[in-house]
Amino acid sequence: MEPCLNFYKSGPEVLNAMTGLTLHIARLGLGKSFVKWVRLRSHHINGCSRCIDIKTSDACQAGESKSRRTVGAVWGETPLLVQQIWHLLIRLQAPNTRSPGHQWPLSFEFRSNGPSNSTGDKLKTRPWHLHISEWLTGLGTKAFSMHRVFRTVVALGLASASLSYAQALHMGFVQLKQSDGGMTAVFYPTLKAEVPIQKGPFSFSWAGDALPERGNKRLIVVSHGSGGSPWVHTDLARVLVERGFVVAMPQHHGDNYLDQSEPGPISWTKRPAEVSRAIDAVAKNAALAKVLSFDAVGVFGGSSGGHTVLSLAGGTWSFSRFRDHCEKNIQQDFSSCVGFTTLLEGNGLDVLKIWAAKRIITWRYSEDKNQQYTDSRIKAAVAMVPYAADFDPISLAEPKVALGLVIALKDVNQTPSFHVEAIRKACLPQCEVIMTLIEAGHGAMLSPLPPMLPGSIENYLLGDPKYFNRNIELPRLHGLIADFFTKKLYAFPREL
Repeated sequence: MEPCLNFYKSGPEVLNAMTGLTLHIARLGLGKSFVKWVRLRSHHINGCSRCIDIKTSDACQAGESKSRRTVGAVWGETPLLVQQIWHLLIRLQAPNTRSPGHQWPLSFEFRSNGPSNSTGDKLKTRPWHLHISEWLTGLGTKAFSMHRVFRTVVALGLASASLSYAQALHMGFVQLKQSDGGMTAVFYPTLKAEVPIQKGPFSFSWAGDALPERGNKRLIVVSHGSGGSPWVHTDLARVLVERGFVVAMPQHHGDNYLDQSEPGPISWTKRPAEVSRAIDAVAKNAALAKVLSFDAVGVFGGSSGGHTVLSLAGGTWSFSRFRDHCEKNIQQDFSSCVGFTTLLEGNGLDVLKIWAAKRIITWRYSEDKNQQYTDSRIKAAVAMVPYAADFDPISLAEPKVALGLVIALKDVNQTPSFHVEAIRKACLPQCEVIMTLIEAGHGAMLSPLPPMLPGSIENYLLGDPKYFNRNIELPRLHGLIADFFTKKLYAFPREL
């Protein structure tokens, strides 16, 4: 039997170039899961079943979603890959080809006599792909199996050489003025490098007022919860931006972290139209409009933001349904009726609290008029832990848009059985449950989670339950939400 090729001896310069390439890729910030995914795709091409088994496990551990791991073998038919990956995979299919005018931007220093720790070796610099290509050509038929081995490394080199992809991973940020005096925060792909940013207790990084780069041409609008801000949805925004989306977060008038004068049903009547105005504002911004198409927009929201989403999905609700729910179920769903003002504590004051709350609710919310609002540009919606007890479930049996739900089973702020579970029962199978978080509470919709005082009402209603691991669960959830929007909004690029 002919001995296997020892590529350490036959091509030391190539090995050195490959090592430099691998180190360079590690420094690019492409994302561990993406690199694992490219390796997995390479082995699909190579036809190595054992390698596919190993790399599938690696990609899973790195956080790559089940959908993208599964469709990797037939990437040309799936909408789950953004434009930059699509370009990369075309090159990966034929790694020795390049488009007219394409330049290989990366070169690496290597030691002329192969790997060595000696400081006296002469250093040379040459593009990495030339070393690999010329060495494989020189080996002739012996290189057949080695072509497979090196194709994985070449693929990752192409990922790094595709500067549009590597740099588009940066997140840009701009604020657009609203007619009501508020600001709409917009996150988007950009080529400009990020810088550290401090927003209240949060530390972020983004490129402020940078020139937007074209991603998948789709816009996602995020409706924040009652008293919320854009900062508590920044982790989700980053995942969406990395997938090529532009993300806009309007400031809901009278129900945001700067102004909490009109929370609850009063705000809910205004919120859907505020989402539409946010879409309009982005469309009027020349730089953003240039990289977007507005025929298929997505919307995400949690809690009161989830209420906004259900409205935009075709649901009808009324003040009187809110009143009726609270009169009947206030003891079991107290916080969803009174907000963050007080809690039931199992003492004599509870009777007084319930009586006062019912009197106020009956006085303020007796109107029977159905509230309805839709926007034809919105084609997909995700409601996470939504306030939903005031909706007519039948109105969402046939959602007007693709509707996804996220359920947190340990939500004590909005008891699931009265809210999201009622909608789920009505809309299945026309809607879908994106994820059920078994150990999560209401605050799982917030990432990063704001600091809260121990023992406070906010901490009780929004704090993570003991066994909820947000560092594991939320990256997975955000990936699934991105998958949902990518699929439902047809983000697969039809033009190169």
